[in-house]
Amino acid sequence: MKCNCGFVNQEGSKYCQHCGIKLSIKKSILSRDNISSTGTIAGAGAKGVSVAPLAYMNGKEDSKVASRFTITPLEDGTWFCPLCGEKNTGNGCRGCDFTR
Repeated sequence: MKCNCGFVNQEGSKYCQHCGIKLSIKKSILSRDNISSTGTIAGAGAKGVSVAPLAYMNGKEDSKVASRFTITPLEDGTWFCPLCGEKNTGNGCRGCDFTR
């Protein structure tokens, strides 16, 4: 994902690793906003068929996703967390459980 600052972030980043700003993510037709209160997606197929397991990840997978990131530190050695946007020094993020 390319940030407004021009830095190209890794897929799955929620925040830019160069400036720390929240990245705007394009919504899928399978986003939470498009799922009805019954857990199905209108027009997705047969009545009562749910694609909920494929539709939305609730954020609990962040620790698994974090292991896929390669951190790109800034010139001064600090780095922005791709999951919460916190500016850090060292190996661990102060804002979440991410460890590089």
